[in-house]
Amino acid sequence: MSTTTSQQPDESTAADNAPLSLSTVKSRYPQLFCEYKKLEDREKQLKEEIGESTTPGWIACTNFNEALDDNGSNSAMKTNSDANKLCMFLWKCLEASETGSISGDACRQFDILNSALDDTLSLSGTAANKFEHLLGWTAAATNHGLDALLYRGDPDRNRVLFKKVADEWKKVFSTNVNDEKLRKFAIWYCECFQKLLKQAKKEYGDHASYVFNFIKKKRVRKVAAEDVGGGNNNIISITAVKPHKDARLGLGIAQVKGASHHIKVTSIAPGSLFKDTDLDVGMIIQSVNNKPFNSFTEGSALLKIAEGKFSIEVARITKENPGNLVPLDNVSQSAKKKSDGKRKSNSQLPPGSSGDDDSTSKKAKNTVSYKTAKAAAVELLNKICAVEGIPPEGVPEVYDSCPEVIEKINTFLKRDGITKTNFMKALNLNGKTLNKLLASEGQEQAGNPCYKAAYIFFEKQRILDGRAKSAARLQNEAKYDSGFSLKSKRQASAKKLPKDESE
Repeated sequence: MSTTTSQQPDESTAADNAPLSLSTVKSRYPQLFCEYKKLEDREKQLKEEIGESTTPGWIACTNFNEALDDNGSNSAMKTNSDANKLCMFLWKCLEASETGSISGDACRQFDILNSALDDTLSLSGTAANKFEHLLGWTAAATNHGLDALLYRGDPDRNRVLFKKVADEWKKVFSTNVNDEKLRKFAIWYCECFQKLLKQAKKEYGDHASYVFNFIKKKRVRKVAAEDVGGGNNNIISITAVKPHKDARLGLGIAQVKGASHHIKVTSIAPGSLFKDTDLDVGMIIQSVNNKPFNSFTEGSALLKIAEGKFSIEVARITKENPGNLVPLDNVSQSAKKKSDGKRKSNSQLPPGSSGDDDSTSKKAKNTVSYKTAKAAAVELLNKICAVEGIPPEGVPEVYDSCPEVIEKINTFLKRDGITKTNFMKALNLNGKTLNKLLASEGQEQAGNPCYKAAYIFFEKQRILDGRAKSAARLQNEAKYDSGFSLKSKRQASAKKLPKDESE
């Protein structure tokens, strides 16, 4: 009796933590199953070419039979939920897709994500079921990072895919969701994915400019001009809702020339809280939550710290009212004291100068310096890669261990202008694969393609610099006739490396 009682929780846990079976994937997600089969067939072909056998359930060192981690009872996404199971299977498919060039990986990742989304939208069932599958899709894409897809994927196709997901989330969030905890969890994941796409432009350039508007924002009530300012049609009040303190207003602002109490709106971002209000570029902000301000700094600070529902009072610029609404003579004494001595007024500065200190010029110098260093770094990378005499395939044997190559990579990435992005681009490396190598210990990532590629790169650098082989390198050559093994840990562990004859 006691034996039966003690085994029951283990059996229940095993069932809850079981991953999606291929039969379930085939029946429920037919398009995603086709992409999985493509990965599986590609793995078999690659193994046949090198004379190795495949292991069922393993693709590119990714175990699809592995039990799911227990999310815990307090997690909004339960371990045995459709959201979690789809997330983990889709995530593994994305990892298993990283077995070629960056462009090839990008194509495979797009096909996997697009197929999974189409399967999700084709599912019949309740709104809650659709909600969970969308959550699983978003969580998998966010956790994986989609480096290759964002870097080398077709931007137009990507935008269509991301918009399709965002539009579906809008529909879901516009309806009532019974589980409020899960709803907040889903919003958080959508925000994380939104940040991931926003960061892509900084990492990979303007071609990777994406938006992910996943929730409809309530339109703010527009206030009639005659309701504010005692009938002055030039003055209006605009109300917006700021969900939390750190939410960005999405406004570009500047100081009004010839005035100190007001702020001019120079731009309104697409995702701004004021996008659908009467606020226009060129309007002058006079107060925030009925609080006037005595300087540009004070006014911008009021905008940043405002929370919840708040209002701004603005004035339209007209020929009769060009925007200089408050003369400099009316500036408070405290504001004058702050400006005296330390800074010159705009009228005392040479043409083209601002009222700020030299921080702007320093920032410009830093920007120029960074661009110069980056350009020099790219030139260095090209020079190193152009060194001849070291074929990329077959020979040479690798005579640096994984830790030695990792140390060289980390040292090289510290050089001015060198970034992981331009390093990967020069060597045609995959970000996820490179990260696996950098995070590894011993020879567990010996089968990682970045291992040999980086070794060849640093060999070319050594030849370009005219440096002799290090003592450690010469010892490795004497110790390992054919170099280090280039098989993965699963295929040949570090214990199978050639041993020292003295051992």
